[in-house]
Amino acid sequence: MATDYQHSIRRRALEILGEQESDVGDQLYRTLRLLARYRSTLVANTLFARGGDKVRSGPFAGLAVPRQSAEGCLAPKVLGTYESELHPVIEHVAARGYRTVVNIGSAEGYYAVGLALRLPQATIRAYDIDDNARRMTRELAEHHGVGDRVVVGGEFAHADFQALDPETSFVFCDIEGAEVDLIDPSRAPNLARLDMLVELHNLPDIPTYQRFMARFRDSHRLAVIEAGSRDIRAFPELRDLEHLDQLLAFWEWRRGPTPWLMMSAIRS
Repeated sequence: MATDYQHSIRRRALEILGEQESDVGDQLYRTLRLLARYRSTLVANTLFARGGDKVRSGPFAGLAVPRQSAEGCLAPKVLGTYESELHPVIEHVAARGYRTVVNIGSAEGYYAVGLALRLPQATIRAYDIDDNARRMTRELAEHHGVGDRVVVGGEFAHADFQALDPETSFVFCDIEGAEVDLIDPSRAPNLARLDMLVELHNLPDIPTYQRFMARFRDSHRLAVIEAGSRDIRAFPELRDLEHLDQLLAFWEWRRGPTPWLMMSAIRS
């Protein structure tokens, strides 16, 4: 018997296809994305059923993944392939031993709680403007026994950067395009001294990001991190799935390239 969620997906697909004023190609594309996102949640449910809710691989292996996401995909997080191009950065942050990590745009706490487990000496400050995301982060932190070290907040402001010690702090920022306004040393001078990892969005407007990176060329060593490949063969539990489902197990729901910018402050 179909669930209410399945019925809602079907209704939405029919609504898109029935839009009289829309381009047919655009209708088909939006319907494909809708159905692919739905199918990817079924793949995630299969992974939960087969191996539980623990991350299978990568620097956060063993982290419990909430069975609902505050934002975006689930299956890659369960597999541990989510943003796997950042795994070396996570290892660097853990080895560097920062005392404070600020996670701006924390969603359900995947990075905030994962980093709390990797840095037992650190306080993780997790910020998200979504109430549900903050609730999920608190619950995940409590589940893993790090609720005392994961401090959850709402909107992060320019003035908040000024309270961070550049020698012991790291900033991890993923805020869907708002980074251009927030990560601005003219409004928060302490940014010129902080180590940061920032996801870049809205890349069709390339000049915007050239100007963004220019802000830090004199104060930081800059490294752009592009998306990497994924290896289906590394996960035996995927081998009996249809090839489309195998691909969806790695799909991160992105509409286009969202590279990361690693910014390491140049210290005298």
